[in-house]
Amino acid sequence: MISFSQAQEAELGYMLNYSYVGFDSARTQYVQELRHSLQEFRGQIVSLGQLDTEGAYQIELSALLSTSNRFGKDVMTLVNLIEQRGSSDTGKVGQLRNALAQLERSLEEEAALGNMRDAKSTQEVLSQYIDDYLQREDETLTSIIRDQMDQLQRQLATSNLPPTEREEISALIEETKAAFDAVAAINAEIADLNVRTWSLSGQSVVPILEQIRADATARKEEGLIELFDAMRQLQTILSVGVGLCVLLGVGGGWAMVQSFSRPILHLASVAQKVSQGDL
Repeated sequence: MISFSQAQEAELGYMLNYSYVGFDSARTQYVQELRHSLQEFRGQIVSLGQLDTEGAYQIELSALLSTSNRFGKDVMTLVNLIEQRGSSDTGKVGQLRNALAQLERSLEEEAALGNMRDAKSTQEVLSQYIDDYLQREDETLTSIIRDQMDQLQRQLATSNLPPTEREEISALIEETKAAFDAVAAINAEIADLNVRTWSLSGQSVVPILEQIRADATARKEEGLIELFDAMRQLQTILSVGVGLCVLLGVGGGWAMVQSFSRPILHLASVAQKVSQGDL
């Protein structure tokens, strides 16, 4: 029954490491592990259902299967969105950086001719904000970035450039704005999915496990109680690790999650032994 927590751990591993090992390696290592863990989890639920001859847990076990299926689909959507967003030179991020570079070159040419120097300064500030946004994914910067783009358009509208050149630069500003909006939209989807996938544990898996545990307590099934206690602690530790990653950022969060690795391994061992009948 620890397989669902292992699937969550695989998702966490992907989120923490894809930028270091690359999309292909992260998919190969962590996504395959997640699929395998969810497959094991579903097999364990089916096995429990076969043992439950009285039908006491059929509704709960069906809910756990539904949750695992939704979790798997949401994580795959999350992975696809991350890969669609891309990195410095790929995906939507690559398109944004390319559009920004074209705008920068165009304004540099005009500034060299003594034109639009204020706009060039605005573009430099804009580029710095976008770099900060892409590095930290700080959603508080989105409105600032859009304001900077609007300011560029206003400065362009009051410039003395010929209409043709003005239209070309305006098109580059709009292209940069569209590319940024595409990245921001994907980031918003990723943030929503992150919350949803991890809330599935707290809102669906854990309450069901607690209900089964309460029933097992009434039946005095000590082995089942110990197993679900270990499962519950694993869920809590992993959820705390993810929360810290969100609050402290990937670097700080990863260091904190590392500090949890020893108790996770211990609890996993306990749960595995209990599930095998070693009491």
